[in-house]
Amino acid sequence: MHFYESSVITTKDGLHCQVYGNEHPKEGILVKPKYIPTDKIECDGLQCRFIAGRKMNRLNLWAEKSKLADYIGKFRAAYPQ
Repeated sequence: MHFYESSVITTKDGLHCQVYGNEHPKEGILVKPKYIPTDKIECDGLQCRFIAGRKMNRLNLWAEKSKLADYIGKFRAAYPQ
């Protein structure tokens, strides 16, 4: 598959993900979540933005360590796939 690096795609779950790399395996696309809807999980340690009328947390891997670790645990529970 070919997607341009730094493209932002929206998943069926409403996550906005940033594409990394130009070449991807046939099974999927290599991405990092960038904006995550707050309807399933929310974190006061991450910035919030409104995109297309939805409140979203912006994933920031440089956020406070304890809050980020808690958020990643909640993310895994909310999006197990």
